[in-house]
Amino acid sequence: MNDKNAVSADSSHRPTVLVAYPLVSKAVDEREFSERFPDLELLHVAYELPHEFQTKRIHDPHGFIDSEPRLSKEQAAAFARAEILVTLDAPRDLPAVAPRLRWIQAIGSGISQFGVCGLDRGGIVLTNGAGISSAPISEWVIGRIFSIFKRFDVHGEQQRAHHWEPAYGELIAGKTVIVVGLGAIGCEVAWRCAALGMKVIGIRRTPCQPGEEPKGVERVYPPDRLPDIAGEADVVVSAVPASADTTNLFDASLFAVMAPSCVFINVGRGVSVDEEALAAALRGGRLRAAALDVTRQEPLPPDSPLWDVPNLYLSPHSSPAPNGYMERVWALFLENLEAYRSGRPLRNRVEPPTDAAPA
Repeated sequence: MNDKNAVSADSSHRPTVLVAYPLVSKAVDEREFSERFPDLELLHVAYELPHEFQTKRIHDPHGFIDSEPRLSKEQAAAFARAEILVTLDAPRDLPAVAPRLRWIQAIGSGISQFGVCGLDRGGIVLTNGAGISSAPISEWVIGRIFSIFKRFDVHGEQQRAHHWEPAYGELIAGKTVIVVGLGAIGCEVAWRCAALGMKVIGIRRTPCQPGEEPKGVERVYPPDRLPDIAGEADVVVSAVPASADTTNLFDASLFAVMAPSCVFINVGRGVSVDEEALAAALRGGRLRAAALDVTRQEPLPPDSPLWDVPNLYLSPHSSPAPNGYMERVWALFLENLEAYRSGRPLRNRVEPPTDAAPA
């Protein structure tokens, strides 16, 4: 077991798998699990932070500690026994709360909420759900592109007003899209755009090795080249995670070099966008439109000025598709559990975020 991605199980006690996300529990076939892993204990004890605290943990990792929900006795006992955790969230200071914990399978691709949990201090391995929602999210991006360029909103308004007047859209084939972040979601967006006849340019932090160029992408640049090429884009799609490097990546200076006809779409993380700068660009006609499925604060407050920004299309973090999602999470977990038990590399292993620099 020399691979750095491999993890060995602790055989000093009967291993306990704690499924802490209730919707995943519904996807579990208890009989199948017990037949495949007869020596494992399977617990279902719900633990889920209110969504607002996930956002707060990103913006102020060391704040709001006293207001976060405390563990119940049942939750505390379950975490104390767990060697493996399947979850969306986790309590702070996991090395103390869950001293036996060796591996977390996160149900989503985002891992920022674990930055305050001390995974690095506890030597806890983290795998995420990257790729599980990449298809529906990329479909959502394509839908927004079609909706904006084909003027579907105008057609809807005309129908409601019983008004007949041609309102033509634009040809999408031939337009240039820049996909910022070529992870699972970005790559799915890229090849779908290419299939529509669009010219696709990618922004990726690490260089592509020969033979691993993303499908459909004509050129790949490092992030520092984004300001130089942003003016070429008809569409800019952000699919980046939250990190120190991506916070406010899309700011006033970047919006200023985009063409006034450009459409900006964000399905990554809300912290990557300076929302005031985006609103100013839209109000000033310096961007054609923007579509945000994620915002810096979620849920978005009713009094947020974003609701009324012209040509800004908001959706409440709804680009994933729930049908079959938890079943795919459980299938990924079982695949990784087999690997974990045999000492093989785990799929989707990621570097745990730290208290100092949530990722």
